[in-house]
Amino acid sequence: MNCILCQKPKKLCDSHIIAEFFYKLIYDDLSRRRIEPFKALTPDKHERPMQKGPRSPLLCEECEGKRNTHFETPMKEYWVDIDPLQVLENSSSATIRGIDYASFKLFHLSVLLCAHYAAERTRDSFFATVKLSDADLISIHEMWDKREAGPYWKYPIVASAILEPDDNGGVWRELITSPLPATDSTGKAYILFCFGGCQWRYYLTPVLTPWIESRCLKEDGSMFIEKREWEPMQMCAELVAQAN
Repeated sequence: MNCILCQKPKKLCDSHIIAEFFYKLIYDDLSRRRIEPFKALTPDKHERPMQKGPRSPLLCEECEGKRNTHFETPMKEYWVDIDPLQVLENSSSATIRGIDYASFKLFHLSVLLCAHYAAERTRDSFFATVKLSDADLISIHEMWDKREAGPYWKYPIVASAILEPDDNGGVWRELITSPLPATDSTGKAYILFCFGGCQWRYYLTPVLTPWIESRCLKEDGSMFIEKREWEPMQMCAELVAQAN
């Protein structure tokens, strides 16, 4: 089986899809992921304690090292160690600045690409809903391989901090769920991932609306983020309201 990055037939690592440091907050004393009720929303409706986040044979050792050095380490240093979401603990919205645009965006695109291949190669039910077109696979692969993030409107990324369900107004950092394909109010398709205290919208179209334009990651390293309920929870509330 070939490495998904260099495309060479090499021995593959047991690659994680979402970086392991995002699971740190939801490990219990036995170093096993706590079972969250929302995990029942995975396609196979099955949940079990896991020693680590989902993994799949995707990258050779050399490409795994490149991913860690160029994308994951900068992400951890900024998003986890510096923790820019602190400003939202007592605020409903904020413009986050100081993001390294290229490494940050390519980190997210690597998550998207790895999720696609995890679903395709191992039929991992956690990522079963992620399916990219051939054109997107070629484009994202080239961006990752060349470490070129492209303009902000190409695969725009929008983030919303997840509001804790206990009404304390804090950021829900412990939630990690299966990705969900969705469509926004203007008909634009995106894939929703939840990790790192945010729900991330990965748009697969370069067409921007004013809403996306005002919130997506920009090349100057800024991104507007507001606290919102976890989208599936919000969707359920809207369906209940419509039914009544």
